[in-house]
Amino acid sequence: MLIGEKTIESLKKIFMKELETLFPTVMNQYLDSFQTENASKSFAGIYIDNISEKSIHEIYKPLSKIIITGSVLLGLIIGLFQSAIFFIQNN
Repeated sequence: MLIGEKTIESLKKIFMKELETLFPTVMNQYLDSFQTENASKSFAGIYIDNISEKSIHEIYKPLSKIIITGSVLLGLIIGLFQSAIFFIQNN
């Protein structure tokens, strides 16, 4: 062997010292980012779960009335326009 036992032992000690200093720092950074991501996900999940179907219906009720009213008026206008074109062509 080219490397002796003493060299391997000294390299192990140096490597373990480096790991002891770097590992906690890296793990703390990883856990901080993990907790931040999970906190935002859990907040959004809790918020969405707390919305009831009735409250969603109440929120969109005015919008659905506007859409229905607009559709009826648009149909009426198209019908009147077609009737006018029909009477113009037949006269």
